Amino acid sequence: LGKSIKGIVVTALASGQLILTAEEKRLGCMLVDMGGETTTVTIYKNGHLLYFATLPLGGRNITRDLTRLNYVEEDAEALKRQRGNAKGAPAEGSVDDVKMTEFNNYVSHRAAEIIANIKEQISYAGLTPAELPAGIVIVGGGARLAEFNTLLGDTTKMKVRMGSIIS
Repeated sequence: LGKSIKGIVVTALASGQLILTAEEKRLGCMLVDMGGETTTVTIYKNGHLLYFATLPLGGRNITRDLTRLNYVEEDAEALKRQRGNAKGAPAEGSVDDVKMTEFNNYVSHRAAEIIANIKEQISYAGLTPAELPAGIVIVGGGARLAEFNTLLGDTTKMKVRMGSIIS
């Protein structure tokens, strides 16, 4: 097309500019983008990006685990969205003769693994949760899993909010 590239912006940096407030970046916060294949963690402190990591875990890992219950991946994904619970809350009834408690055990165990990896990034950055008083801002499709954000907050002892584009 004859166009020249003026520059490249890493998605995680662009997300930080669109989603985080200047106050959150100054105080210190963690931005978590939980996608299907990966979870990206960025940590801001004193108004600047301090740490950046991409974890090879995402919502699709949960879906793939659920295929062990004899679901095709598309059905496992739909059920995860409709009835999955990151805290493993027992659900009554069954779907295709699979008890929802067993279903949510798969969901909760993988969600706990993803959260443990997110939490560990704070120490990898040389910080403690107390040094990130603005808490965790989470975006991405995986963040919509029922009780995921509550479990993340309980595990890290940090406040968690769903991110959206600031105006």
